[in-house]
Amino acid sequence: MREICDKEGVNIDKATLETLITLCEGDLRRSITYLQSVACRENITNDYVLNMTGYVAEDNAHQLLTACHSKDTDRLL
Repeated sequence: MREICDKEGVNIDKATLETLITLCEGDLRRSITYLQSVACRENITNDYVLNMTGYVAEDNAHQLLTACHSKDTDRLL
C-alpha cells in the first residue's frame, strides 16, 4: 500500500494508512478502493478515513443501543 501511495503521490502518514488497512480487515482490494476514495484530499487524516469508511466507535454504538433499549428519545435525537 505504501508503494502505491508513493507512486500515485498520495500524501498519507503511516498511522492513517494502517488504520485504513485495519478497517478493511487486510482486504487488499477494499484497501485500494478506499485509498482511491480518499486520494483526492491533500491532507488525509485518520478522522477522515474513519468517517469515509463509515466506522462507528464502539462507545458510540453502545450509547445508541442503550438509548434505543431504554426508549430515551431525547438521547436518540
